[in-house]
Amino acid sequence: MKTIFTSILEGHLTSKGKKKPTHFDVKQYSKHIVTATVDCYLRIRKDLKPSPAKTHYTFNLRDLSKVVQGILLVKQKNIKDKEMLIKLWIHESLRVFSDRLINVDDREKFCTYI
Repeated sequence: MKTIFTSILEGHLTSKGKKKPTHFDVKQYSKHIVTATVDCYLRIRKDLKPSPAKTHYTFNLRDLSKVVQGILLVKQKNIKDKEMLIKLWIHESLRVFSDRLINVDDREKFCTYI
């Protein structure tokens, strides 16, 4: 999983053409972003299992790919620094995973994963 998603993210975040390189190389953080996403995904699957009240707590690889896909929608030139990339990753993770959680305890638990 990590190899596949890292390759996709690095391919997208590589500067294309003969453009002047930016002062911030987003590509160097691809592996970290994917590792953090996979870790969150595995942890949420382990700790937040479906129950009769939470039948929609079924997380799969599609959710993992949605986080990466959300990051791919942003052009590299719009990511100015590491903090902006981290904020983007947090936003996408919250959008994909946390929006499906139904109570405060589960949301707080997910925020500790982040």
